[in-house]
Amino acid sequence: MGYCDWVPHEIRLKPGTIPIRQDPYRGGYHKSKEIGEHVKELLNKDLIEKTVLPWSAPVIVISKNDGTSRFVHDYRKLNHATYIPS
Repeated sequence: MGYCDWVPHEIRLKPGTIPIRQDPYRGGYHKSKEIGEHVKELLNKDLIEKTVLPWSAPVIVISKNDGTSRFVHDYRKLNHATYIPS
């Protein structure tokens, strides 16, 4: 079970699921620099922390209509490995 101090929750995985570890997506220098800046900001605000867990999901930066960018995790493979009990 994961940890969240806002709301108790649990991510349930399909039986036999092994940790999903994805490599970062390839991107240009500017995208990599922007991702690095987002990560530093989140670390400084204590919203994320360094870890050595066997799970990982790549991140991307998406341009919004107002010209700013959004930092997004690609959890599609994790979502595919989860289930909601009936």
